[in-house]
Amino acid sequence: MMFQRIQSIVGIILFGIFINVIGYQYLFSDMEVPTRGVYIDLNPVSLFPGDDMDVDETEMLCLAQNIFFEARNQSEEGQYAVAFVTMNRLMHVSYPDTICEVVFEPVQFSWTAENVRINRDDPIELAAWKKARQIAVAVMLEDVYNEFYGVTHFHRYDVNPNWGYQLAMQIDDHKFFVTN
Repeated sequence: MMFQRIQSIVGIILFGIFINVIGYQYLFSDMEVPTRGVYIDLNPVSLFPGDDMDVDETEMLCLAQNIFFEARNQSEEGQYAVAFVTMNRLMHVSYPDTICEVVFEPVQFSWTAENVRINRDDPIELAAWKKARQIAVAVMLEDVYNEFYGVTHFHRYDVNPNWGYQLAMQIDDHKFFVTN
């Protein structure tokens, strides 16, 4: 219990350092993108005109990244499923208390350990990124019914982890599971 609490605090501190020190350059400037790290085009105004965005922007971006990197090549239903897995974990007592902490919890989502980026010059990736942001906002505002309630895990259909969880459904390339 104490080790998990310390691990959680360290994770929060490291994430804060990334956002405040390193992330600022990558996320908010027009600098050349380095070969390592995550680059995200943050311009909420281009997708959400006006000041009517009622969600925490940082949390929305963490959720959008998870949708984008885990399911950008999946159907809209598959993207919503990934979003709801993230939100279901947020509501579960065994997971952290913020979306960003859930997404960046070590060894939970594969893309967070890889060198990934969004290619702003690729119109297909840019459209997928905008779609991921739209889904993130809709899910956070609870504008969409959570038909995936209780689903907290997923993996590609061709991977076989030894989880022992109950299969809830398969959508596109992902199998979704409910923990016991």
